Amino acid sequence: MPDLHADLTEALYSILLGEADWSRFLSLLASDRINGGALFLLQNDHMSGGVGRLELTSGIGAKQISDYAAYYCQHNPWLPDHILRLSNDVIVDHEVTSRDSLKRTEFYSDFLRPAGFIGSAGVTLGRRGGEHMLLTMIFGDSDPEIATMMGHRLEALRPHLQRVMRHFSNPGRETMAGNFAAEALGVLGTGLCVIGDDLKPVSISPAAEEAARRADLFSLTPTGRIHLADEAARQFLGQILARGYDGPTEHVWHQNGYRLTLFRAARAPISEFLCGPAGGLIIEEAQLRSEPLRIAHFQQRYALSAAETRVLTAITQGLSIRAIADAHSRSVETIRSQVKSLLHKTGSESQLALMRRLSGRG
Repeated sequence: MPDLHADLTEALYSILLGEADWSRFLSLLASDRINGGALFLLQNDHMSGGVGRLELTSGIGAKQISDYAAYYCQHNPWLPDHILRLSNDVIVDHEVTSRDSLKRTEFYSDFLRPAGFIGSAGVTLGRRGGEHMLLTMIFGDSDPEIATMMGHRLEALRPHLQRVMRHFSNPGRETMAGNFAAEALGVLGTGLCVIGDDLKPVSISPAAEEAARRADLFSLTPTGRIHLADEAARQFLGQILARGYDGPTEHVWHQNGYRLTLFRAARAPISEFLCGPAGGLIIEEAQLRSEPLRIAHFQQRYALSAAETRVLTAITQGLSIRAIADAHSRSVETIRSQVKSLLHKTGSESQLALMRRLSGRG
């Protein structure tokens, strides 16, 4: 596959530009190998008894993913070497542990061999706290030279991969100035706080700061962590910030004249892998929570269609055009056309102008 490097590079930059997700890159990475697979691996820094997860996988079965997290992450013979490596080191399996030694391990006989795997090559992506992150290829080719060739493939991709990883490693990337969801909430007089899995704020909007000060909703500890005044909310926040959490994703309570909604933020999978889970806190003055009434008034005043009303509702929730399309199983082009129609009918120049008009401020 002489053009595979070009295809992989193109796939990486398509991800960077928001034109593709990781599935194509991962499926291509080991596509020319026997039983090839690719994955992102997350492992803590304990040499034994560690905790690990396989994420954003391609060519790896659901049983292998769950078995690794439940047991085999504690018995991976390659990990002690991996944990000591610097960022962006390329690792080839037989350079760490000989194939003869590997075949004598439980990890091989009970985990790798039943799935048809023996060789591996990977690149370390970095460390975050006590967690190590790697991009790994795994395959069934028994010739160690194949693993060496796969290491060379990763070395050639390394500069491109580094650029993409730097982009997605910025924890505040999703809430930077100009982010429509944050600006729309501000226009509607709603406060927003995004909280990282270290309990430190990624961003706090001015409205959220003012509400917290006025009503004693939360404070910052001397170490810079968010401390919610409500005990049940504190417990819920700790739960939703755990990797692999799959319980309820929203907790609502009222406090000192405000309605607060704590939720597990929907990050891009690679951002969650690199930066950890995040929580969001929406703060609204209880008496001002009347979006459904305002939307109903808009629908009547401007004769909005059902589709345009759905789009308007989604926009008030801070959803992007792509997110709206995914939520309603429509194409991006269809949703973009509905947004244009909505702006035209309401005489709004932009989505933010529409939000100002909806809130009575424009």
